[in-house]
Amino acid sequence: MNLAWFTPVALTLSARRPGVDVVLTRLKWTAVGGPDAAEGVAVGAEQRVWELLSFLGYYVEAGNVAGTAQWWGKLWRVEISAGGLRCTATLDDLANKVRIAYTAVGSGEITPGTSARTAWASDAASQALYGVRERQDSQRDMTTGEAETRRARLLADMALPRAKYTFSGPSGPAQAKLYFRGLWPTLSWLTYAADVTGASYTSDAVVTADHQKVGETVANAKVAQLVTVTTGRPFYIPKIQLQVSILGSPVDNLRVSTYTNVAGNPGVLLETVDVSPAAFTTVSTWQDALLAGTTAMASGTAFWIVVERSGAIDAANYYIVVSEEALGYLGGNFLIYNSFTGLWGARVPDADMTFQLALTWATGDALADVVEECGQFLAGTDLQCGATGVTTPVYTTGDKDGLTIAQALLADGGSGGQRLLPWVTSQRYLRVEEEPAAPAQPADAPLRVRADGVITTRFGFPVDYPAQVVRRYAFVEAAEPLSRLSQYVQSSGLAFIEAAELDVGTGLVKLAEANLYRYLDLLPGPAANQAADVLAPLL
Repeated sequence: MNLAWFTPVALTLSARRPGVDVVLTRLKWTAVGGPDAAEGVAVGAEQRVWELLSFLGYYVEAGNVAGTAQWWGKLWRVEISAGGLRCTATLDDLANKVRIAYTAVGSGEITPGTSARTAWASDAASQALYGVRERQDSQRDMTTGEAETRRARLLADMALPRAKYTFSGPSGPAQAKLYFRGLWPTLSWLTYAADVTGASYTSDAVVTADHQKVGETVANAKVAQLVTVTTGRPFYIPKIQLQVSILGSPVDNLRVSTYTNVAGNPGVLLETVDVSPAAFTTVSTWQDALLAGTTAMASGTAFWIVVERSGAIDAANYYIVVSEEALGYLGGNFLIYNSFTGLWGARVPDADMTFQLALTWATGDALADVVEECGQFLAGTDLQCGATGVTTPVYTTGDKDGLTIAQALLADGGSGGQRLLPWVTSQRYLRVEEEPAAPAQPADAPLRVRADGVITTRFGFPVDYPAQVVRRYAFVEAAEPLSRLSQYVQSSGLAFIEAAELDVGTGLVKLAEANLYRYLDLLPGPAANQAADVLAPLL
């Protein structure tokens, strides 16, 4: 099997290659992620073997004699044995962009006892070698200065993979074991936050004089704030939060709506909701207006939030929205509607209404955004799952890594209710497909698993590579004892292949992991244990 080596960051074909031959011994594929792990060995001149450490982080493609890629991923760990010394270096120890989360103590600009985070600190040289890998270290009580000192020490310790040594006794020929991993886990290298602008406007500078009456007279029958939200992708608005109070005791509802922008004024109604007056008091508080959230909004396209009362004008009982005259919102302007003239006009003095939008977007768009923000080694997404019909909140907190967010999105499933399975292609696109439906009968499965774990076609012919079998169904031939549990089991012997491995030496592909729940989940108590005992040796 031939190996092509690519530079660690740009992932371009490298003119530099190891000075010893690297022979792959094992390839593993998984249903989640695709190419998952590979192992290889190298034996040769001691200096050349040691130089393999300098290839840590390189991207490789393993191809067959025809030049077709069969596995791809990064060199993740190198273990060298030479002269009685064993040395290990791994990307698991790498962090070249760090910050500290801590509880503030002492005097200063941060209130003692509050949670705080330092700014990120980076090592540009390490990032040029390996790409960016972030790490947030959590500490207890610290001053700001102590947290920054901790950050500097952590960055110095982890900016490069640290070699670890043990002594293995008598010396032998210099050799190395190389461990590779696919690109799917590299989404965890960066924290994720959607790049969103214009979705809120809050201010600590609001004074009572800035507040805007709604429905007191015909001159303020409605108010409207032009809003421009950028997310990079279509989004939905299931909730608008506004700061509202009442004067008197209005009996009609507060109506909150979204409208298109037509020539600088509210145009076509998009969504609307009425909020009961019981939700409001004479003190301005944030209140929720829950919309249907089914209208797709285009990123960067301005729209209006319109606020009015559902009933008639009443000078003694009306609503008041919080507006702010410092004009700090850059995404649009504020208008007031005169129901007598039928015209919208500017407020005098001008202001902006305070608001907060809860945004959602389609699962596929959310996944694409995670890959764009955190997939520094990926080329993009290929959503073969189609529209899932599932939406998810736009995540902007930035305290979780991209892999964690992606896994949560995939767990939401597709339109058919099945899992969504990601697969890194040889072109480094993250392809997402819905898990296929199980065959009606176990015998209809396209693959077979022999008693020794070897996977074959349904006709008994061996398969060539793990990529041909993962994410497919197989009939486990040795699971015949399950037939005695037929009163409990719907599809005895059927397994969904989660992982498979190729032993390069024998050329055989074996089952590494399968989903047993597909035919065990109906078994109550002891019967389930019996079935598990039967099948465990096969896996």
